[in-house]
Amino acid sequence: MTSQLKVLVADPDERIRHMIRSTLERHDLSVKTCPNAKDAIHLLSAEHFDLVIAEYHLHDMAGDEFCWLVHRTYESPLMLLSHPLDERQIVNAFQQGIDDFIAKPFQMHELEMRVFAILKRSQIKANPSIVTFSAIRFPEIEINPLTKSVYVQGKYVPLTAIEFKLLLYLAEHTDKVCSREELLREVWNYRSFDDTRTVDTHIKRLRIKIGEISNNVKKYICTVRGFGYRFDATSNHRATQTG
Repeated sequence: MTSQLKVLVADPDERIRHMIRSTLERHDLSVKTCPNAKDAIHLLSAEHFDLVIAEYHLHDMAGDEFCWLVHRTYESPLMLLSHPLDERQIVNAFQQGIDDFIAKPFQMHELEMRVFAILKRSQIKANPSIVTFSAIRFPEIEINPLTKSVYVQGKYVPLTAIEFKLLLYLAEHTDKVCSREELLREVWNYRSFDDTRTVDTHIKRLRIKIGEISNNVKKYICTVRGFGYRFDATSNHRATQTG
């Protein structure tokens, strides 16, 4: 993606706001938070958000009214959070234009997946030619450029932004030997290459994190001595891209 996607979180519970923000920021999303509808409307009036995540029971505005306002005035996708609502309330919220509803308490992994599904739909709707969000899959590993997430044997691997960019670059250039200088230029945006040990350090961390789940997948990242690294894509585990 050429720029960060922006998410607004409106919830009276500071703990919830912090938890969602810290989780989404690990995926390189830009996140702003606020405790009430008034502050949310002020932020929405000042800038566009690619997604709004809001508690249904905001203290200063009825949930239905907030849903209608976000959908009609600001045209941002809206995910609603709440302790269980009755069927009438949920149906009415969807009629007011929400894109998803998740009941509290919830697992952060479930929220992540719902967030990324909404962002993917909205980005493709805005630009149907988008193809860079396709997941890259090898046996035992999936790398998703949209969600900036990696799964090994179906288990989420928590990577830093740089670790993800490094792995993605190698996977997108399967079978190509990438020099340390190339990786510093393309992943770190460095223009001087005085210390190539930075690459080695991050490769080591990647292997450790992936190896905690699968020693086989760890071996996909191959060292080419005296030059750099390549992502092994032999005939036994050729990658596929899926939308």
